[in-house]
Order: sequence, then structure tokens, then C-alpha cells
Amino acid sequence: MTFFDKIKLKKVLKMNINKLRQKLCLMFSIDNVNKMLLYSIINDEFLNFLEEINFENIPNLCDIVYKKELEIIKKIEQTRNYDYIIELENYFSIIELITENSKFSNDLINELKERYGANYLVSLEEIDGINESEDTLIKKYFFIKEYQEKQNFLGRTVLEKLLNEISCPYPENYTFYFEKLRNKQILNIEILSLLYSIFPKEQLTLLIGGKAYGLACLYSLGFKIPLTYVIPTNINIDASVLNILNKNIRYSVRSSCAVEDGDKYSFAGMFESYLDVSYNDLLYNINKVKDSVNSERVRNYIEKNKLKNGEMAVVINEYKEVTCSGVWFGIDVNKGIYEYVNDVGEKLVSGELTSTCVEFKENDNTLLCGINIGKTFINIQKSLGNLCDLEWAIIDNELVLLQLRSITKQVKINLNNKTSNGNLITGLGVSPGVYEGKLVYLKDFKNVNNFVEGSILLAEKTDVRWMNILEKVGGLVTEKGSLLCHAAIIARELNVPCITKINSLDFEKLKSATEVKINGEEGTIEIWK
Repeated sequence: MTFFDKIKLKKVLKMNINKLRQKLCLMFSIDNVNKMLLYSIINDEFLNFLEEINFENIPNLCDIVYKKELEIIKKIEQTRNYDYIIELENYFSIIELITENSKFSNDLINELKERYGANYLVSLEEIDGINESEDTLIKKYFFIKEYQEKQNFLGRTVLEKLLNEISCPYPENYTFYFEKLRNKQILNIEILSLLYSIFPKEQLTLLIGGKAYGLACLYSLGFKIPLTYVIPTNINIDASVLNILNKNIRYSVRSSCAVEDGDKYSFAGMFESYLDVSYNDLLYNINKVKDSVNSERVRNYIEKNKLKNGEMAVVINEYKEVTCSGVWFGIDVNKGIYEYVNDVGEKLVSGELTSTCVEFKENDNTLLCGINIGKTFINIQKSLGNLCDLEWAIIDNELVLLQLRSITKQVKINLNNKTSNGNLITGLGVSPGVYEGKLVYLKDFKNVNNFVEGSILLAEKTDVRWMNILEKVGGLVTEKGSLLCHAAIIARELNVPCITKINSLDFEKLKSATEVKINGEEGTIEIWK
């Protein structure tokens, strides 16, 4: 990366898209503004122009833009470079919008109607030739008419002719912009928010992956997320790209594969993520996350579900110590469950810690750390119009959202506390189904070779290192875990009955059992032998 590339990268990443959007929306519609902002990401000169634009002097602005259009036309005629046509179209749209679909033109029409009535165009025809009038309103009218004629000439005679000569179809659905964005080495959350507002999910996840897409969605809706950057798919970086980051804070480096957090398959726990990473260790951990797309457990999961492999993007979040963290799981639009631990969420989703579980309804006033977090989760679901699975944390006395994904498999929630009795052991059913067979206890994942496929696995906990064996089990029982840990999510996707939260005495009893029947919906285990 050259020095000038670094300067440009810094400018793009530091651009305040929301502030610029607010400025442009004073004149144009949000759809037109988004298109201009999108082009500004890939064209530094256009970004400078938007930042310096002055809507207080419309005639001068249009003069500047028109001269710029003529300069670009010369470049197109000399180079036959299609990229310049896109540049011309963006400048072209500024005058077109000002004269036909802007606050300036709408205010002018309203003034003309107020003076001349609904048939103001008839009255204007009578004064059409009097262009020396000192009347401010009439001057505005002639100004609009002049530039409409200029733009009509450029559009009908010059632009259409150039498109035909170059024999290149005009881009639809922002295809041109999307391909240019593939060359960006790092994107900040404001840019992601803009892309989220323009591109469909199926297209954007190919660039930034599922996890980054979810964060962009949450940020766009106005919810709190960490400071976020994304390295897009198919991009290999060197340390210089990371120079724009703060060297004095800690980071999380997280996977964001194109197939991750999908509507049907979550890939929960399949890829690597790393917490509390120093700036100096960022590049090393980024590469480890990217390499995890080729792991054995990912290959097995893809093969089991007959999926296609995806490209890996990487999310870089600011890391801070948490007060508590957890997961939300929507049951219906006004109800759900959240689980939490007084530690990092990784220890919950990995099954390392047993969580506290809270069932929440819309009008509940249950507080955690003084915050009604359930109300925020309900609001997110209503904003999206869908049930969702959220990872979150309380950081500096604020609710911070870390991940958004679809609920890939709904489950009947049964939180009733049951008591074990004799050979009937009870726990928390987290994946429905009934299965009977041989029970095999494994102390840790290193003993997986002792497991017979089709048996029921008994383990203290299961984290990502156990994922390969989960595809071979007939059922799963763990001492530690939760409704929303990765193993439970994968079990539901694989239609494997799963029970967790077994108390220590019952777990010791199960370790001596050899044959059982489990009911993943009721959370019961019958010991037969």
C-alpha cells in the first residue's frame, strides 16, 4: 500500500456518513442521498465535493457541477473508460435533482402556485421570453428551466451516445459499485450501515459475511454496538492496513463468513473468534480466523447439511470488560428468553458456564444491572418484524449488542423445574426428540475415538472442539450448558435430542449408566441399565 493509498483509506474510514447524509437530505431524498454516498466511498474526489457542497448558493453550485460534467465527458471521449460514465452520472444527478426533485425545486413550485394558482405553467408561458426580469421568483424559474434544458441535452445526446459507443450496459442494482467495493481492504461501521440500506442481504453477505451484516443492521436501526471494522471476503491484508486503528485499546477478532448466521443454518461455534487481543497481535489472529473456514468441523458441518462453503470476512470490535453477558432467543414477537453469566459471553455459548435464565414478556419490568434489557430485545424484534437470536453484554452500564442472527430452529421452551426421582433424571430440554440407546461418557474431546456412532453422548460440557462428534450422536446430555449455547443450537439444527443443566449428583449417577432413554422436549432421562 502506497502512502497516498493510506491517506485515502484514512479519509474514507473517518468520513462521517451520518453527518453527510443529514446535510444532503436537506435537499434530496434518502434514496438519492444513499447513492451519492455510496459513490463517495469509491471516489475520493466526489467525497471531497459532497463535503464542500454549499446549498446556500444553488446557481453557483449548478455552474460548478455543469463544468465538472463537461470535463468528465472529455475524459470519456479520450479514454473510453466506462468508470467515468458512472462518475458523470453521479454529478449529472445533482443538477437533475436540484431542478426537478429537491427542496429547492419543490419550494419554487409552491411559490409559483401561490402567486399564479394551480395553472401556473400557463401564466409562465406568457412571460417565457422575459428573462431580464428583476423578480427573484421569475429568476429562479428561468434558472431551473435553463439547467433542465442543459441536462436534457447532455442526457439525450451525449450520455446516451457514449453508452452506445462504448457498448456497455448501464449498471443496474448498483453492480458497478459492489464490484468496486470488493477492492476495499477495511470498512467501518458507518460504511456498513450505508451498504445495508442499499444492497440486499444475499448480495451484501458475500462481501462482509453474516455477522457483519447483523451488526450493520443493528447499527442502522439505532441500537448500541461496539466500535466495529470489517475486513471483507477475499481480502488479504498486511499490518499497514491496521494503522488506522487505535493502538491503545483491546480488540475482539471474530469470524463473519458469508454463510454464517444464515436464515436456516447458523454455523454456531464452527469458526474461530478471539477476545481481548492487543493491537500488535491483531494481524496474527485475523489470519487464524480466516483459516478456520477450512477446519475439519466446518467441512463436516457443510457435508452433513449439504451446503456450500463460504468466503471469510473478519469483524474487528473494540473489546471491553463486561459486567455480564448473554444471549436472547425470541419465542414470539412479544416474548422471549434471555440467559446470562457474570462473565464473557463466550463462556455461556461454549457451555463452559451454566447460565441464569429469564423468561421475558413485553410488559415485564425485570431489570438486570438496573436495565430493562428485555424491552430492548422486544423492540429489536418489532423493528425487524422477525424473531431473533442476539448476543449481548452489559458494558460500562450500557446494553451493547454483539451479534444478530436468525432463529434457525424454533424450540418449545420448558423451564419448569422438575425433580429427579430414582432412575428418572431431569434437566433442561434444549432440543426436542426422543431417543433410546447406549450412553457413552467422555471426559473430554480427546477421547472421541472411544465414541460409537449413534450412541448418546454424556459430557460435562461441549464447546467448539466437540463439533465433529455432534454430527454422529443419537442424543446429547451435558452437565453444564444452556438453551442458547452453541451445542444446543447445532443439536436443534441437526434434529438431535439434547438435555443440559444436570445437577452434579445426577450427573455422577449417569456416568455409571449404560443404556438410557432421553426426551429432549421434557428434559427427562430414564436409566434402563
